[in-house]
Amino acid sequence: MTAPQLALLLFLSWGTPQASPPVNPNAQLQKELMDRVAKYVELRKSVEAKLPPLPDRAEPKVITQHQQALLASLQRARSDARQGDIFRDRTRHLIRRLLAGALSQGSAPRQAMREENPGTIPVRINGPYPTSLPLPTVPPQVLLALPRLPDEELEYRFVGRRLLLLDSRANMVIDYMDRALPH
Repeated sequence: MTAPQLALLLFLSWGTPQASPPVNPNAQLQKELMDRVAKYVELRKSVEAKLPPLPDRAEPKVITQHQQALLASLQRARSDARQGDIFRDRTRHLIRRLLAGALSQGSAPRQAMREENPGTIPVRINGPYPTSLPLPTVPPQVLLALPRLPDEELEYRFVGRRLLLLDSRANMVIDYMDRALPH
């Protein structure tokens, strides 16, 4: 091969765009979900910054008043929020697959979820979680299977077969998905 031919070959190989590495579709869906959750967290922080700060050693009554004020402010700021804003179609399919995998590991997680689950109750987006009902915990095996939430005051909770995304700071249902749990 002559020097000009070699130079041409090298030039052509450098100019060829490299294929981008394949993207894990599950990771991409989880990132999309976490981006939507992060936007909510940013909104909550901006809304809460406009409220009087909660004292370090606040009485329960003051904490409840702050929580109610935060809930009302978030409801106004998210007045157009609808079911599926966070848990979109493709994300719901991913979550169902992740849950099915976690629950196939034995009966202990299912049993724990049944014991504390308050059953089917009415919930609405931007509405408060009923304080008269128990707040069921989610078994660690199930939490590990779900995308990790970036804020400690956001929680997954199950009510009947429904998965809630709950803001415990405002006691507000951010979003929910029906039929999250298999029969």
